[in-house]
This record gives sequence, structure tokens and C-alpha cells, in this order.
Amino acid sequence: MPPLCRLILLVAIIASFGTYVWGQTSSTSLRGTVTDPNGAVLPNADLVLVDGQTGISRSVKTDNAGVYQFLHLPPATYSITVVAKGFATIKQANVS
Repeated sequence: MPPLCRLILLVAIIASFGTYVWGQTSSTSLRGTVTDPNGAVLPNADLVLVDGQTGISRSVKTDNAGVYQFLHLPPATYSITVVAKGFATIKQANVS
């Protein structure tokens, strides 16, 4: 096989695998419900999720059923802080 054909073949093979490499991503999500000590849900609570390694944070509010959801998170170990009117602030570390 002539060297030019080999080069073209090599470039074609590398280009075809390039789409697989770029298409691979890794993400996760975190979902839960915020409740008080009696089990009542807490709507409109503020939650802040912080990646301790990078310092990147995301914020969400609970819905009317007390449910929150953080989508498309890179896998990491996070701390989560919950603030709700009339309640003490809660912080949970080492959330994976």
C-alpha cells in the first residue's frame, strides 16, 4: 500500500474514533425532599450544593412538595446547605 494511502487510512480511522471520545461524558444528579422533624415537607427552602475541591456551587429551591433536584452534576463529593424560613440552617458534608 502506498504511503499516501496509509496516511489517508490512518487519518480516517482517527477521525472516526474522535466522535466516540468527545461523546463520552460523566454526570449525575441529586434529588431529595426537605422535611421538618415532624415529617412535614418544606416548600421554598433554599439549597446550595458546593464541590469542596473546585468551589463550584449550584442553588435550587424546593417545590411545593418539598422536592429539590440538582441535574447534570459532575461526580464529586459535595456539601449541601439547606435554609428554610423559621428553621435552623442545616449543612451536610461528604455527599457523594
